[in-house]
Amino acid sequence: MIRKFIIIVIIAAVLAVSAAIFFFFFKKGDDGILYKIPNQATSVLIVDVPNLGKKLFINDLGKENKSSAELAKSIPDSLAGINWNNSGLNFLDKLVLFTIEDTISNTVHIHFILPISDVKLFKIFINELAGKFKSVIEKKEDIHVAYYKPLGILLAWNSNYISGMKTSENNATNTYILKKILSTNKEQSIMSDFSFAENQSKDYDALFYSKPYHNNPFKNLEILNSNIDCLTSIIHFNNGVLEIKTELKTKKESLLDKIFISNNNEFISLANTDSSLINILMKVEPNAFTQIYNQYKGINFTESSFPYLKAWNGKLSFTMNGIRTIENEFITYEFDDNFNKIETKKIKKDNIWDIQAIAGIDEIKFDSLLKLNPLTKIGKDTLLFKGANYVFKKTGSCFLTYNQKLERPTCKNLTSNNNIFIEVDYQKLIPLLGEFGIKMENKWLKNIPLSKFSLTLNNSEKTILTSNFYFKDKNKNSLFAIAEGFVEK
Repeated sequence: MIRKFIIIVIIAAVLAVSAAIFFFFFKKGDDGILYKIPNQATSVLIVDVPNLGKKLFINDLGKENKSSAELAKSIPDSLAGINWNNSGLNFLDKLVLFTIEDTISNTVHIHFILPISDVKLFKIFINELAGKFKSVIEKKEDIHVAYYKPLGILLAWNSNYISGMKTSENNATNTYILKKILSTNKEQSIMSDFSFAENQSKDYDALFYSKPYHNNPFKNLEILNSNIDCLTSIIHFNNGVLEIKTELKTKKESLLDKIFISNNNEFISLANTDSSLINILMKVEPNAFTQIYNQYKGINFTESSFPYLKAWNGKLSFTMNGIRTIENEFITYEFDDNFNKIETKKIKKDNIWDIQAIAGIDEIKFDSLLKLNPLTKIGKDTLLFKGANYVFKKTGSCFLTYNQKLERPTCKNLTSNNNIFIEVDYQKLIPLLGEFGIKMENKWLKNIPLSKFSLTLNNSEKTILTSNFYFKDKNKNSLFAIAEGFVEK
């Protein structure tokens, strides 16, 4: 889903750059196009061309190696030779894509709609397009229809707008859907949805809005789909950073709503985490979080391997500092020519993961579990797992764990309104994963010039997820940086 979304934004941005070059000082028009999006649209993506186009144009201005040329490589070859500048279409306000769900056939179609600014130019353009793709233009009542089979796109237009649908079927039902879109009035539009309309006065490069699907096509996002009334993402493509602020309207008493029950803002956390590869702070309702985690878990913490998990109170500070090299001294014996045994000290270097965590506990539950599952001790240390190198030490109402071959980490008292905070040094982490045999199968994820990213989930007055993705080149617009990940190296 995220990859498809990024591809759509990239293609839209290519058009935005072209428009910005010729209309850099063009005055932004009204938002009339938004009143043509039907209210039954499930997801909507809007690209604000004037905002984004100016950013991309300024970013590329005066540069010898144009990022826009790299970005243009992301456009399919079948679309690359089309003269969009003389299309008669208006690319200067907002580009809109949206999905409509057919609950009868359980299918979801992607649609777009664009204003026609010059009817004469558009007529020439659409006829040339039909010739290029060997398509037939049909007149049906007050609209024209054409199906472009190589692209799998059905188009319908009148004298004011053109609407399109991604589909493999050219039939009367799909034509009727496009005709209904073209005739949408204000009362039937998505602008009658207050949750959507209230965000239109905000500044954004792109805006993504979604309501729950009846038959969710993205099964890995089913928890999100079933637990929200809607979500809105405000997206900014800035130099060196992609900023996404998402407001989630969770359903009352849903799993996502219950995860925010914890109200105490004070807890003990690890100190000195500035140089960590991964840093996680968490303050959640443990039962709801565990249910969600169990559906997306990357590491399986079973009760048999860690029986004290039920005593966790939802507070956690976790840090991965990377790989540390330690020296272990050991003694070997050799014999001289006279068969005398000689003691020799040698040093062996080992690479170990430096992972630290401090977790809050419900002491009553922990004491109860401790009677059934006594902790394993070795010398003065209590082990997190039998035979493991990670120790388990009580610190106030929390337990601290770290590698016993390394120094004990320091802790601090922290006050935070955030429920979840995650920070990852992507640039340093990826090479280390390779050393332990973890390969990045997704070529785009491997190629993307990402440096760091952070995620913050907060539920004070509203449920807000703030995401920041930082790229290696701080002077290049983040959309250009993302596009480079798609271009073959």
